[in-house]
Amino acid sequence: MIELNAEQRQAMAQGQPVQIIDPVTHDTYILVPAEVYARLSGELPRPAHEPHPDIPPLRLRSMQAFWRDLPELLKKRRNRGKCAAYHGEERVVVARSEVDAYQECFRRGLKRGEFYVGWLEPSRDGIPPWGTFESDRSLYEYTDPDEPPLDDV
Repeated sequence: MIELNAEQRQAMAQGQPVQIIDPVTHDTYILVPAEVYARLSGELPRPAHEPHPDIPPLRLRSMQAFWRDLPELLKKRRNRGKCAAYHGEERVVVARSEVDAYQECFRRGLKRGEFYVGWLEPSRDGIPPWGTFESDRSLYEYTDPDEPPLDDV
């Protein structure tokens, strides 16, 4: 176990990275708090209420609006089993299928990462959609000949 000196302790307290150099190999290491390391290594799961860092901000707002409106949408029996698409705070469409919802978003000129499509069904686990990182691709996109292959995105 290596103890931090006062300067390193102060840098860590301010959230700044602390670099350590091995004097023999000249390898550089970055110190991170144990909890951060555990999350990065997968040992500690990210809390479900905390958004995944790879979710684009506009898509996250769309997910949050969907989650906020879901209870009210479920009150209408005709919405059960359908999908809703959101762009930021705006509900774009309630559609019969994901394909229809995605097509309407694309028809309006929205780009991938700018909207969210979710099923109108009660949440089984109570975890909001941003609690897991879901792909924002639909079957429509996989079959669209004008879209680049997944590896090119």
